[in-house]
Amino acid sequence: MTKRMRSPRDDTTSTATTQQRDDVAVDDKPLSDGNRERRPKKPQPVVEHVPLQSVLTTSGMVQATRRPLAGPPKVPSNKVGTLEMYKRFPQEYDLLMAKHDCTQLNRLFGDLMEDVRQRLRSAEHGLRMIDLGCGTGRLLCAALSEAAARRIPLSLLIGYDKEAAMLRIALANMQKQQQQQQRRESEPDAVDSREATETITEALQSIDRAEDWSSSSSGTTTTCLRPFDFLHVRQGALHAPHPTHHIAVCAWSLSYVMRSCWGGDRWHQELRDTVDAIVASVVDGGAVVIIETLGNGCETPTRRNVMMEFLEAEYGFEHTWIRTDYVFSSVQEGEALCRFFFAHGVADGFREKGVTTLPECTVFFSSIQFVAFVVPRRQPFLYIDK
Repeated sequence: MTKRMRSPRDDTTSTATTQQRDDVAVDDKPLSDGNRERRPKKPQPVVEHVPLQSVLTTSGMVQATRRPLAGPPKVPSNKVGTLEMYKRFPQEYDLLMAKHDCTQLNRLFGDLMEDVRQRLRSAEHGLRMIDLGCGTGRLLCAALSEAAARRIPLSLLIGYDKEAAMLRIALANMQKQQQQQQRRESEPDAVDSREATETITEALQSIDRAEDWSSSSSGTTTTCLRPFDFLHVRQGALHAPHPTHHIAVCAWSLSYVMRSCWGGDRWHQELRDTVDAIVASVVDGGAVVIIETLGNGCETPTRRNVMMEFLEAEYGFEHTWIRTDYVFSSVQEGEALCRFFFAHGVADGFREKGVTTLPECTVFFSSIQFVAFVVPRRQPFLYIDK
């Protein structure tokens, strides 16, 4: 017996969420009698509210965030724990991610954006996209780049991540991306600037009501970045009146939900609740994209991805794998940047083999959500430890 993935809803409702600070305040009242877990309060924005007029410079480019970033990155010489890395070393992490060749991934993502725009009338005036676990903004920047190259209008970009430090860099990266696009459009051989889509990034105070973002003028992109945790996804923090999305992305992040409750089948329900909330945040006919790693140091997939089996068995996601290699300018650079992220084994390989590239395989899941036709299969998922 099948079960509907979600109830019919129009293009103005939603349900999903993302990430928050570790030190967020909590309510004194417990969730339920006998339950010591406390409900996190609604997360605050990563930066102060900046009126639109003060965001723009005389040249129309976006100013940097008010809180300056730290000094030049100092890459640790030893492996850093994942959670500590995102909190304490966001610039060093972003330096490594700048070496991540996601050309194929960005092309796939751009194709999906174009497909959604052509199919949905509500996307004609601008796509609305949310990136859950956006990190330093790789997919958000890719969305800006692909939209500019393909002349796809973007009306709203939402980026949520647990660490505010990552979001500050994401905002700076998006602003840099926009400035580069503006320079290209101003070149003599570029298209008439009147035909170009103007992009404005604003650090919004809130995105929980339509009036918080829908007042932006036509042809502009409004961006909201703030700390959110996946706990908020499962608690339904993106229910209406928060805007719905044409595209929901979760890249290299959903695996952390699984890891947090690993053991037997304990992670099944946590993952179901999270994916259900992500799916429910997407408008009828919109797309859900999930991206995960299939192995480093290999030219073809070698890692058994249990999450892939889960998503295909229970939700009918389709997938394709692509190469997303790390390409460095020297052996020394590859060794230094990979040691603090991938540990000594991977880093030592650069010196031993004299290479400057770390091969990586990545899986790209996608699912078009039609309320009336697509339902989760909900077949019992059996995980067998091989």
